[in-house]
Amino acid sequence: MKNSPPNRKYLMYFAITVLLGGTFFLFTEMHIALVAVLGFVEPLVGLFWFYLITKRSGFFRTIYGRLMFISGAIIMAGALAKLEHWWWASYFLIAGFLSFGIIYFIRFILKKKKNLLDVVKLLFLESSWVLALAKLEHWPVEIYDLVRLGLFYVMIYLFAIEKPPIHYKDEKFSFESK
Repeated sequence: MKNSPPNRKYLMYFAITVLLGGTFFLFTEMHIALVAVLGFVEPLVGLFWFYLITKRSGFFRTIYGRLMFISGAIIMAGALAKLEHWWWASYFLIAGFLSFGIIYFIRFILKKKKNLLDVVKLLFLESSWVLALAKLEHWPVEIYDLVRLGLFYVMIYLFAIEKPPIHYKDEKFSFESK
């Protein structure tokens, strides 16, 4: 298979994402309406890239993807409980984030072909769940958010210059790779 040029659409999405992130970073300390709007847009941009990357990978067609959904449900239950100040909220958050990170790490270890994008995705995911848990528990880790942001930009850049998507046929769930 010969290497094809990067998809220009994804490179344009990458440029817009970097501009939005840079604008948000520059205006974070200002108390203006732009910060409120960008604070809402930034997670939506992250979800957009999450959708694009996982759509191409076929990850959520495996048992790992199903387990990640369950971990996400535990995290959401913990976050809602945290809003209500229920005593078990921290336990649910820790269990959800740990299971999320461990499941993805096991999947990464068992994966036969690993490329640079896979390593960056692993680092981004692991740093993201640690930072999210730290923010929900009010631990002082704001400086490490720049590391997560840098990993996010590297991840989506590598995704944007990657070869075109591979089409997967429907498979049954299993832990084994073919």
